[in-house]
Amino acid sequence: MRLLVAQCTHDFRVRAVARCDEAAVSADASAAEGAGAAKSLFRRLVGEAGLITVTVEAEEKSLRYQGIVPVTGASLAESLEAYFASSEQLPTRVLLSADEAHGAGMLVQKLPSAEDASEIRSSSLEEA
Repeated sequence: MRLLVAQCTHDFRVRAVARCDEAAVSADASAAEGAGAAKSLFRRLVGEAGLITVTVEAEEKSLRYQGIVPVTGASLAESLEAYFASSEQLPTRVLLSADEAHGAGMLVQKLPSAEDASEIRSSSLEEA
C-alpha cells in the first residue's frame, strides 16, 4: 500500500482513494484465512514503517489541526485509537467495517468531566 487517503465530513460523507499493487493485494487477500486474517492482512499491506496523518478541519476551514503518528497495532482502528490516546489523551474506541461496496465506522470518546475540562482549559491557556 503506497497511499491511502480518506475524508469524512461532519454530515457523514466519505470519499477515499488507495494506491497499491492491485495484484499483490488480491493475492494477499486470497491467501488470508481464519479469525485474525484481516488484522494480519492490514500489517502486510501497510508494512512496519507506515505513518498515519490525521487532519481535523473546522467548518470555517480556517482552523486546522494535524497529527502524524506511526502505524501501530494490527488494524487501522487500533492505529487510530493509538493516535487519539497520544494526541487527545481521551479514551477512544474506533470500530470499522467494510465490504466491496460499503464502508462504515464509529468513533466513541469518553468526554472529560467538568473538572477535567477545566484543567485542560487552564493548561492550554498557560501553554499559549
